[in-house]
Amino acid sequence: MATREGLFTLSNPGHLLLLAGLLLIVAGTCLRIHWTGVPILIVLSGAAVLGAGRITFALPAPEHSNAITHAHGNEINVSWEHLREIDRMLSTTQAATAKYRDVNVALADGYKHEGPSRMGEGAHFVNRQILDAGVFDLTHPTFLLYEHKRDWSYALVGVGWFLPKEPRDDAPPPYFAPLAAWHYHEYPPPGLCIWEDGTTNRYDQTACNSQGGRFWRESPWMLHVWLYRPSPEGIFSMVNSAVDGFQRTDVFAKGE
Repeated sequence: MATREGLFTLSNPGHLLLLAGLLLIVAGTCLRIHWTGVPILIVLSGAAVLGAGRITFALPAPEHSNAITHAHGNEINVSWEHLREIDRMLSTTQAATAKYRDVNVALADGYKHEGPSRMGEGAHFVNRQILDAGVFDLTHPTFLLYEHKRDWSYALVGVGWFLPKEPRDDAPPPYFAPLAAWHYHEYPPPGLCIWEDGTTNRYDQTACNSQGGRFWRESPWMLHVWLYRPSPEGIFSMVNSAVDGFQRTDVFAKGE
């Protein structure tokens, strides 16, 4: 229609430039550029300046001052040498604890099942002699973590440490820093009483002491290291969603 009426002719160079500009405007809305992995959509405005065989496009002004945005988590300042040192520490612990894949070896070395078995944590086998010493030893973790299967067998999934914590002490131990997730638990009144046979109950300190238990208003510092069952949440995560477990009612109701 436009050609027949003489409004648009292909023999006119100006009309050819105008046609090229219109085609680029349409194509520009679908053009993407990848810059450091971030796609940028370029939208060509209708303010294309045509003249003397040169085409200039005016890009629309951004709504915000940042043309490229990205989201990220908190940065961790750790050197390659430090990572190698953490790897060495983990290898040392693994070499010293691989024998505990056999739970009977752990029992013979003084580790006892304390508390319930939970999904994501498994069962804690605590060595009270190491706990009372309150020291950090790569070759002697305070506790071992087992997946307590429903057929009552045990599979070693990790190791961990308890370290003393003073009230209002919120500075975690330095070991495996800055990657480690050292944490502690607070128990609302009356508190938690733990006996050597692994049973627990909610007693106050007086009642707990009178029955020979260990009283906790808050737990020591603790760290889980999932050396034997890869954790989707990370090797130092508080929980490991790949670990099964179920509640052991026989060790969680002393005195009831």
